[in-house]
Amino acid sequence: MDSSVATFRSDLPVVDMVRRIPDVTHRWILWPAWQYRICAPVAEQDELNLFQRGVLGLCRVGVRHTEQIAAAMRLHPSLVRVVVGELTRFGYLDEIRQVTEAGREAFVTGEVDPQDTQVAYVFQDVFSQTLWPGAEVAPRYADLAWDQGGPFLRSGSKGSPGPPRRLVPVHLPDGLAPQPPDAVTILDAVRRRRVRRPEGQAPPRAIRRVSIVDPAPATVWLATCLYVNNPGEDEVWQARDPFGPRASPLLRSFVVSRTDHDQGLKQVLADLISGTAEKRAVDLYEADLGVRRDVEAQLELRFGLRAADDPDLCRLMVVVEAAYLRSGKGRGRAANEHTLTYSARTIELLLRRMVAEYRPDSQVMAELRRNETLRRRTLDTVCRTIGFGRPGRLASVSWHDIEEAFAGKGHVNRHALLATAVLSVLDGRPGHPLARLGQRQPGFVDAWDLLGNLRNDGSHAAISDPTPDEVEWSRDLAHDMVDAYLSSLPARSEGTPT
Repeated sequence: MDSSVATFRSDLPVVDMVRRIPDVTHRWILWPAWQYRICAPVAEQDELNLFQRGVLGLCRVGVRHTEQIAAAMRLHPSLVRVVVGELTRFGYLDEIRQVTEAGREAFVTGEVDPQDTQVAYVFQDVFSQTLWPGAEVAPRYADLAWDQGGPFLRSGSKGSPGPPRRLVPVHLPDGLAPQPPDAVTILDAVRRRRVRRPEGQAPPRAIRRVSIVDPAPATVWLATCLYVNNPGEDEVWQARDPFGPRASPLLRSFVVSRTDHDQGLKQVLADLISGTAEKRAVDLYEADLGVRRDVEAQLELRFGLRAADDPDLCRLMVVVEAAYLRSGKGRGRAANEHTLTYSARTIELLLRRMVAEYRPDSQVMAELRRNETLRRRTLDTVCRTIGFGRPGRLASVSWHDIEEAFAGKGHVNRHALLATAVLSVLDGRPGHPLARLGQRQPGFVDAWDLLGNLRNDGSHAAISDPTPDEVEWSRDLAHDMVDAYLSSLPARSEGTPT
């Protein structure tokens, strides 16, 4: 067993939710995570149905009598009374059938405010601070044993034990500190199996009902495996979702990013792709490096030396381009999700840099803090001026979230991040990257919203299958943002050759 065993604590719980062992070549690993116990809202239905929305809409305009509603909707009065009863129980209509504030909110969002809460557990990756999609009400903890200095899991039951599963723990460096997820991120994880509407967003009242129960998370290990795909699949190998019966592009990307730092994990991959998989890839890791070198050269031609001088930006762009090529330019599956995810991350990186670099003066900030109407009007004006179109949901971002973004806090949702970047244009200096982006991507607010929905569906258990056009569009969006950002930088000094 490799040196990573020295950092593996045998007293830590091992969460084992993988109930079916793959029937292909595979290797078991333990992935570290922080486990949070949370309270989250539970809705008996996800959204208003057609009858509920129709009755609520009529009550909003003053049509409240059963017979009037029945005539307008061509329904039987008994059915109308049932629907009114449901809306009253939800708190959307009062005793005289006037629409409440919660009812108005539900009519706009289309979502039913949760009627109950549940206690569950969510898990956060220790390296990326990403919250794993999904929540577990009752995590299953493994029966862990040790043999010859290494851990393995017992499978099956006491009456019918299965073969033990030898595990390789991923090296856990010292000094890692958890960054607790915000309520929106938790709610997204809890609702991962729900299909998102293109314009959907969690209602604020649902967000306010999310809380973390324990003051600090527990460190746990997630038992999962890496396995060789069947012939014809996009990737040579895949990573099993620790919480579902499917491949996890998210975990695969984590594994690729950790390979340089963990010899044990690198050896697992080397063992995995040997033998029968050797015909498909002699050494996947080295092949990936070769692809990345070719992509770096292409990006240098596309964006110039300034991109190569920026290692963080260059790394993300290489991942986007490598995933795009590996998917057959949008015709694959798992690599499509990588393209969408890392295109969004590239844009997020540059938006955060803009927010850190550009900031309105203190007097402007004070006025925006005091006057919400002024803030909404300012967002609308700036968005239209730079070519972004209508601000949409950016106008409803709270000042608290904007201040968090200006302060450089890590957990700011995408709407708050873009709203803050738009306000950073008020810094007043010429050549702001967003002004340049507006020339390339008019209506960027809508594009950013669409990319967020495509990315979330892709990274959260592959609910939807993006089309080749959507994949190529996300890549082009990231390229336009990089172009706008790099063109706003001072000219690069090449130095004097010796």
